[in-house]
Amino acid sequence: MGMAGKLYIADDTICWTDKKRQAFYKSIAPLGVGLKYEHLIHRPRVFAYASQVVVPTTEATIAVMYAQQAGIWNILYDAKLFGNPDALAKAMRGIGKMGVWACTFDAGMPSKNISAIVENAGAVRPCGVTVLSSYDDDDCINEFSRLRERVALDRAWKLCRNKVNLLVCTGMELRQFAERGILKNADAVVVGVRQLGDRVHDHAPGNIVTPTYAMRNGATHLVVGRPIMDAPDPVAAAEKFIDEMETAAANRAEI
Repeated sequence: MGMAGKLYIADDTICWTDKKRQAFYKSIAPLGVGLKYEHLIHRPRVFAYASQVVVPTTEATIAVMYAQQAGIWNILYDAKLFGNPDALAKAMRGIGKMGVWACTFDAGMPSKNISAIVENAGAVRPCGVTVLSSYDDDDCINEFSRLRERVALDRAWKLCRNKVNLLVCTGMELRQFAERGILKNADAVVVGVRQLGDRVHDHAPGNIVTPTYAMRNGATHLVVGRPIMDAPDPVAAAEKFIDEMETAAANRAEI
């Protein structure tokens, strides 16, 4: 798999028609990129499926189907699961029917909740979100009474103990994870990735890294949203990220 397969374009849009979303997926599919879909923009819909049976569903189900029809099979479903073990087990069994590569959950949950996700994941890779990229040290102190670095590290270790080998973090956590051996047994999905000159948006400024930094410090997958989605030419913008990722990966031995 080339670097294009390591880039996940975040489709967090809420105002697209089905036709526009289908057209966008068809435009990026030839690049070989993956897709990240955000659960928070779901809205219930009534949808006529291929069998012509009208069924209630969600935007996520429809978006995944459109992506697969366009030839995009590498899909990260950003479900941000959180709840009790029984509900999580049911959710994972349902997500398993969507045909996605991985889905996210909140790593702050107790181990028994995480175990319910792992045990019911099937072919889907559970992906633990350590700390949201919008949180800085002040936010983490207010919320968890610890610095961001400590919270992220503790949760990363908990994921490892619970046999979760895919985690979401920012590029700023990569070095401490690598130094402690966490990345020997886990893949890192890095968010808050920007090229020089890109707007930060809702990520905490201190959590932003370039594709070069992320790839050279152990990232296995990158998630990029608005710098690509809001670009005048999203395909060209995605190609710029892929090019930088390719160069960084080729020169990783220099670090």
